[in-house]
Amino acid sequence: MTYIYKDYGHPGNKFGIIEMNGDTNNIKMLNNVSIGHKEGLSCMKIMYYPNDVDNAIINGWSSLKLKLYLPQNFSGYTKIIFWIRGEVGGETIDSIRVGTSEKNELGSLILRNTWEQYEIGLESLEINLTDTGLMMIFEADSNPQGSIFYLDDVHFV
Repeated sequence: MTYIYKDYGHPGNKFGIIEMNGDTNNIKMLNNVSIGHKEGLSCMKIMYYPNDVDNAIINGWSSLKLKLYLPQNFSGYTKIIFWIRGEVGGETIDSIRVGTSEKNELGSLILRNTWEQYEIGLESLEINLTDTGLMMIFEADSNPQGSIFYLDDVHFV
């Protein structure tokens, strides 16, 4: 098992960089939220606000990548597992994928306000060497009021 994120500061975490694309001012992330986590001591809180008065919608979408410290070879792994929940329920993530290829995409998720476990199979994927552990895409049309959600215990098995 290889953790992308277990807890803030956990020595086994492989994620080290956050990369944002699209309307980058519309998305924020905290990686040390100690209230409401699924397991351990903390979780990540991700906030997407496409219509905030300080943020312009130029592209109509934003993405967040949890990048790894160094590219990793994941050829021996069969899936990535993670826990996720919305703050109130009904939040939309338009795409979640491993690496950057659409072949390893979970697709659109509408979240509940309770923790749910998801997995993405890796059997037919081209991710032998990647630096992107998990990528999430948000579209302004799917989230006109914005969304807040929590992510925890992200790992490859």
